[in-house]
Amino acid sequence: MTFGLGAGDRLGVATVADMEPSYLMSNFEYKIWTIETGRKHGPIWGEARELGPLQITRECWLDAIEHRPEIGGDWMDCQDLGYSLKIMRSYLDRWATVERCGLVTDQIKSRIWNGGPDGHLKDSTWDYWMKFYHAPSL
Repeated sequence: MTFGLGAGDRLGVATVADMEPSYLMSNFEYKIWTIETGRKHGPIWGEARELGPLQITRECWLDAIEHRPEIGGDWMDCQDLGYSLKIMRSYLDRWATVERCGLVTDQIKSRIWNGGPDGHLKDSTWDYWMKFYHAPSL
């Protein structure tokens, strides 16, 4: 299932057809956006210098760009939700793999998103998983 931003999430586009394809998001991505910033847009700064709607660190951005250099851009582009989704998708494509994690579930992906490449092994990411688990779905 994918999610297109609704009328309450203003992006300055006329219709879904005019929307950048990267703005279509899965239920997983919607829940991460909800947890990270309450579905806000723009230059949102986190306590640990995370940036944007998905709270992306410079290190995460570098990692994602190394994996998929064709994304291009600059870390400051993470203020944009569409760009942030591309970065998150690249990061998780790199680290949340069957080879590394076995079965890849939302639990594994959310804990990696929160705790880095080995986040699924860290006790410190269980609270984030519980927030994810209880976050509203599409």
